[in-house]
Order: sequence, then C-alpha cells, then structure tokens
Amino acid sequence: MEIKSLDGVDSQVLHQAFVRAFAGYDAPTPDESALQTMLARRGFNPALSFGAFDGGELVSFTFNGTGFYCKTATVYDTGTGTIPEYRKQGLAKRIFSESKPVLVSAGMKQYLLEVLRQNLKAVELYQSLGFEMVREFDYYYAPAKDINQKQVTTDSGIEFQEISEPDIDLFSSFQDFRPSWQNSFEAVIRRLNDFTIITATYKGMITGYGILEPLSGDITQIAVKHSFRRNGIGTALLNRMLDLNRFGSVKMINVEKNCHSLSSLADSFGWKPAGSQFEMMSKL
Repeated sequence: MEIKSLDGVDSQVLHQAFVRAFAGYDAPTPDESALQTMLARRGFNPALSFGAFDGGELVSFTFNGTGFYCKTATVYDTGTGTIPEYRKQGLAKRIFSESKPVLVSAGMKQYLLEVLRQNLKAVELYQSLGFEMVREFDYYYAPAKDINQKQVTTDSGIEFQEISEPDIDLFSSFQDFRPSWQNSFEAVIRRLNDFTIITATYKGMITGYGILEPLSGDITQIAVKHSFRRNGIGTALLNRMLDLNRFGSVKMINVEKNCHSLSSLADSFGWKPAGSQFEMMSKL
C-alpha cells in the first residue's frame, strides 16, 4: 500500500473512487463534472491531497482544499473516503499521519473539516488525531417541489436586482455568523460564474442579499441588514432564490446552530433541519 499525492491523477480516477466510497449514502453522488465543480469551489489542491494506492488502484483518499480561513493558511478536508473492500484498515488515519509533514512544509497552519454529528466513529477518529470541535451546524435539504414560495408583502420602496459580484465588507456586516469554508466569499469567488447574487435595496441602499448556485440548488448565503429585519425582505429573497433554482432539490448547508434568524426563516417555509454536523479544527 502506497500513500502519495494526488497530483497528476486523472479526474476520472478521482471520480470513480469517490463514487465507490460514497455509494449507499443518503446524498446522491455527483457526476464527474459536478464533482469537479464542487472541488474547485472548495479550493481543491491535488498536490496537497493524498490517497492510498494498492497496485496502482486508488482505494482511499483525502481531497484537500487550501486557502486562508480566519486569516490563517488552512487545509480543508473536502472529502475523505475509502472504498468498501478496504475499510477498517486505518487508511484514513494513515493518510492523515503521512501527509501532515508535507502540509506543514507547504506552510499550512491548521486543518479544518466537517463531520456528521451521528458519525460517532469519525468524530472519535478526528478527536484522536487532535481535532477539536469549533461549531455545530444544521443542514437543510428537500426536494424543490416540497418548498413552496411564501406570500409576503414588503415595503413598496424595496427593489430587488442581480449583481455580478459580492460586496464582501457590506454583506459581512449583515451576517449573524461566519460562513463555513464552502460557503465563504472566497469559495464563491473561485466559481463566481456559477452563482446568482441578489440584493434588496431601499432608496439606493442595500438592505439584504442572497447568493444561490442555481445548478446545484445550493442557497449559499442569505442575510438582511439588522435594522431592516421583520419587513419581509428575507422571505422575499428566499422566494426569489427558490424561483431561480434549476435543480431538483434545494439545500442550505452549514447553518450555525442556534442562528435563530435563519432557522426561523426556514421554519416559516415549513423547512426543518435534515441533520447536523460538527466543524472541527486541528493545528498543524
């Protein structure tokens, strides 16, 4: 068994390993193009991603993204998996242990990941590797047909329009929590053409915004300026995002636990959390 970088490994090989590793999970596995889009959005760095190869076959892997998180050089676990025949051999732990010196040499300072709360074995594994829990997230998922637009009346002076790129400083001031890695502005900018950005304005002032990836149904960010809340703006923004969605399902991933503004908005549409996961971090 050889542990080595995924630099130069064909995208088809990566996709085949991914599909085999995640077959049988609740979420549908993406096709090769969708996987490449997802990896690009999350900052996939093949040179700093690693796999276990048995006779040249990729049987276990960790796809890593790299970038800055909280102004610190960070590795983000975009996806770790092992094909069924090779599970319970400690390959994920071995990949992490053998790749860590390479990550440190590359200047990475911390390692970030998310893990499903109910996956107790994975949580225990990461804790044994030095990871600590940072936050807990809820995630929302539903067939698009099950989330209906809601009747709402907003001030007649509120106007909605699409813009080409986010106003990061302004939008950040509206947020109740820091977006997770794959929902960050950095992630949006990596694949800017994949997103639709909607703003709500009042007398020329932006009072709310939403960011949607229409081809995946992903509601990436949505927030309203604090002094303009309780005016139907969030509801109107979500209505527009649902209308612009071009996928068969809709999702909000990594809504910080106890963020009442977003949970209340989702609840008003009859949308309940599908589950939760932990954000975990380890210093390198």
